[in-house]
Amino acid sequence: KLVGNTELDADVSISNKITLDLDDKTIETKGNTISIAATGDLTVTGNGIVNNNTEATVETVNGTEVKVRYTMFAVDAGGKLTIENGTFTTKAAQIVYTYGSTTIRGGTFKNTSTNTSKETVDALNSGALIVVCGTPASLTMTDGTVTTESQYLYGVFVRDGGNAIFGDEETKNGPSIHTHRYAAIGENNTMATANITIYGGEYTVSTVPASDAWKPFCATIYASASGEINIHGGTFTGYYAISDRYEKVEQTVTITGGTFNGAEADLYVTSEGGKGTTTNRIIAIAGGTFGHKPDATYIATGYVAKDNNNGTWTVSEKTNVTLVAQVGVNKYETLADALAAAKNGDTVTVLDDVTTEMLTIPADKTLTLNTNGKSITNNSGNYAINNLGTL
Repeated sequence: KLVGNTELDADVSISNKITLDLDDKTIETKGNTISIAATGDLTVTGNGIVNNNTEATVETVNGTEVKVRYTMFAVDAGGKLTIENGTFTTKAAQIVYTYGSTTIRGGTFKNTSTNTSKETVDALNSGALIVVCGTPASLTMTDGTVTTESQYLYGVFVRDGGNAIFGDEETKNGPSIHTHRYAAIGENNTMATANITIYGGEYTVSTVPASDAWKPFCATIYASASGEINIHGGTFTGYYAISDRYEKVEQTVTITGGTFNGAEADLYVTSEGGKGTTTNRIIAIAGGTFGHKPDATYIATGYVAKDNNNGTWTVSEKTNVTLVAQVGVNKYETLADALAAAKNGDTVTVLDDVTTEMLTIPADKTLTLNTNGKSITNNSGNYAINNLGTL
């Protein structure tokens, strides 16, 4: 528990379980880092202030320029960081860089740099206030506010197998993330898989791009890496709501809810090739309200965009048909259609009692059939499914 304001004169490493009660006091880090080791477990509470007043820089080491971003909290793989509340401000880039497990339940996170020198711009370029990096790395952010004054910073950046969850699944509440130019939540196709799930919150990018080169980045979500992006709620406001730039990155984007307010477009999709794979992305919209009519190409099977007659469209299930089977978010009027659409390894869930002709599982498919308590009745023979593949 802090009994007075203090400064860090060196890096601090935490290797056991500690609660840091700021007690409304202030820690000035002076560019030093609080590290949580693989055995460490740090909880920060007490509504105090942690500030870094040292600007990000670019230094030359052995002839190579190195960006120095003065991370405030660094979490090693296996380490745990929990932030309950408080104010965390920096003139550099990274307030949290996690290879381990980070949970943010509240607090204010803000970049305060107004320095426009080349060194600072280069150091901040493509940086972020919160970075989730590595296959074991995770961020769960159910509340809090992230704000970047610099136009060169993402709010949260997920990379190299990192997994980030925003908002609460039950309440659909979530954080507020506001950036100036780069996306509120970003990833990059030159890096490995990033997985992002959003249940709620507000995500805003304020800049109108000055040139075409900036357009893809002026989105609340810059979706460009392999992996999954699942959006179940939240409000997304920017030049684009979502920018999905690369076609062949083995990515799945699923939208089942949320409000999308892109000034130019809600979903900006380009056909650039991407890097490292030949597998096409999959975009499926099965819910949500949009300020532009969604392209039918990306609306999930069994769903339709309805005009609300107020300049918005809401995507919901079709109401004039009976949907009897489901694969992912896609819903089908016949079990035959669902089995035909299912990819190797998929699960087909029966939604209603089905009467059908004989169905065939192709020899090249292995599927799981979840009968879900429903019946499948063959109206012309002794059995309903001809299993050439594996079911």
